[in-house]
Amino acid sequence: MSDLASLKRKDISKGKTAAAVGTGVATTVVVAALVFTAVIGAGFAGMLSAS
Repeated sequence: MSDLASLKRKDISKGKTAAAVGTGVATTVVVAALVFTAVIGAGFAGMLSAS
């Protein structure tokens, strides 16, 4: 019985870890997209003002 309980707990913690990793990846992608957009925007503004 106690083995079953500890197995369930391990599964729950695995799920939490997977969720945390998934959230971390999603956040990283969003931040990268924002940085990319900001860099492109700054570069485009720089080109417009230079010409």
